[in-house]
Amino acid sequence: MLTPTSLAPSSMTPQTRGYYFIVTGKHYHDELRLSFALLRQHTTLPICIASEVPLGLGCEFEVRIIDPHFSYFDKVHYLGNTPFDETVYLDSDVSLFHCMDEVFDGLCGADLLASHEASLGLGPLSKLANIPPSFPELSSGMIVYRKSDAFQKLMSCWVDEYRLLLKTHGIKEDQPSFRRALFLTNIKFSVLPPEYHYIPASFTRVVGEKVFSVHNHDFSRARTIGLAFNTRALGDYSGYVDGLGVFRNPWAMTFREVVAFTSQTARLLTFLLFRSAYIASKRLWKHR
Repeated sequence: MLTPTSLAPSSMTPQTRGYYFIVTGKHYHDELRLSFALLRQHTTLPICIASEVPLGLGCEFEVRIIDPHFSYFDKVHYLGNTPFDETVYLDSDVSLFHCMDEVFDGLCGADLLASHEASLGLGPLSKLANIPPSFPELSSGMIVYRKSDAFQKLMSCWVDEYRLLLKTHGIKEDQPSFRRALFLTNIKFSVLPPEYHYIPASFTRVVGEKVFSVHNHDFSRARTIGLAFNTRALGDYSGYVDGLGVFRNPWAMTFREVVAFTSQTARLLTFLLFRSAYIASKRLWKHR
């Protein structure tokens, strides 16, 4: 086992491939313990953890974060400090269900891979940044990257853009500045399929293959979603909707699934109708 835990990142012996977490603050330390345990079950590759304190998880590498900000900036600032030539960065609330080491092979011809974000976090500021609306926003919760000159330029730009958006518009999230940096540096990137980094949200994402990970702070919910996706037949397209959970292609559902789905849908519609009526009555009362 490699254990340069007390060494500065620049003095580490580079490894070909590995996984990387960056966490500051007790809440994220606790999350990481769960995510780290799941990752250990599905890979033999080395793992590096960057944190302001030692976490004692037995990873192969540790990077000490000096003067932590306890914000998204810690991730932006330390992402380039990986000891690996090729890295999979994971947020601390990503639940893994299968070995995904082969994702590194997707870097052939690209310096970076990330999944597509369903909504543009930059919103109306896109015009101020001179970014075409057609240019995608990528999620920074899972980033596969090669430590190339192009990536180092991206990171330098990302740090500058993060500080700029924070100062000028108070944007504390890291994805808007990530989008700007990707556009400004012209780095070669590609998009991961949703099966590799599934984010359950109000925006339905359809999957047809096994789901490698689910990204959610509620690990119990993530496990339920992941198991529901991974126990169906491959090629049998499924999606997730808040209030309904995971559901399969209606044409492939069994009779029992149709009955259960219809019941769930009826309950959700009833709830939405009562909620809409309640909101409407509050507005009417307010404007009397």
